[in-house]
Amino acid sequence: MRRDLFVEDHRDDTGLDGGGPAEQPADFPATGAALSAPLPAATRPSLSIVMPTISWTGSFASCVERCLDLVDAGGDGCDLVVVFDGVAPPPPASLDRPGVTVLETGERGGPARARNLAAEAACGEILFFVDADVELAGGRIDLDPSLRCKHAKTWSLGSMIYTDIVHRARPWTHLIAASHSLPDALNIDWRGRASGICAVGMLVALAAGLVLSAAALPAVGGMALACLIGLFVLNADFYRLCLRKRGARFAVASVALHWLYYVYSSLTFGVVMIQEALLGLVRPVACHARCSEPSSTGESAAAISRSRPIAGR
Repeated sequence: MRRDLFVEDHRDDTGLDGGGPAEQPADFPATGAALSAPLPAATRPSLSIVMPTISWTGSFASCVERCLDLVDAGGDGCDLVVVFDGVAPPPPASLDRPGVTVLETGERGGPARARNLAAEAACGEILFFVDADVELAGGRIDLDPSLRCKHAKTWSLGSMIYTDIVHRARPWTHLIAASHSLPDALNIDWRGRASGICAVGMLVALAAGLVLSAAALPAVGGMALACLIGLFVLNADFYRLCLRKRGARFAVASVALHWLYYVYSSLTFGVVMIQEALLGLVRPVACHARCSEPSSTGESAAAISRSRPIAGR
């Protein structure tokens, strides 16, 4: 049985991504469910570290170095799978070594696709997913959700919206639709769903206020205010944290950005689910016609082309 662990989008205690170059993380003490003492070699599960990337430079170099240290410390029970999302230039010499496999997707498809490819090639019983701009703390991996890392990334408003929609909301919604199950975790738990409803409801009320007559303004204004209050109540702890850390101006900006985030994420979720529903109606017929025809090479048109490894163990 394989277990998946993710270390991605871990943020500093303001809830926002850290910018600038990768910093040396503090060795946070293990707490809670941490494996505070190494397991005996005979009972220790094998571990594969999976790191997707779109560049061999920048923060990747320092972040992958920490992973290589873990591979060295883990011996035969630990390996690293690095997958380049796109057509990869020659990989760094540091990756040409035992215990490391380097793959490429062949075209840019987003981190989810890259991780899935790496997961298929990984050998470990436990898959440990870490982003190429996240530098791990300490000299070992503790199975402890309270451990933190810091992102070596600088965001603009445009890059944040683009990444959230194209590389997060859209692919994750496709995966949710394919699984026919809506997880109750992360930002789609009951609080996240309710926040999305409040954010979109507020947008609808504001839009209605622009087109309806003056007589309707009290009603739509009350709806917008109710949605805003709901968003405040659902995320009060986060907003209080922003206020305590950076002051009133930062807290107000955080509320506005948080509302915007829930609007475009919820709308993306709705659009993709509608697309999936429509495709589900036509896919069986189209697939039957397509799969019944041989390709020019005599192979089935349903054959899957696998991305090739560009370096390996």
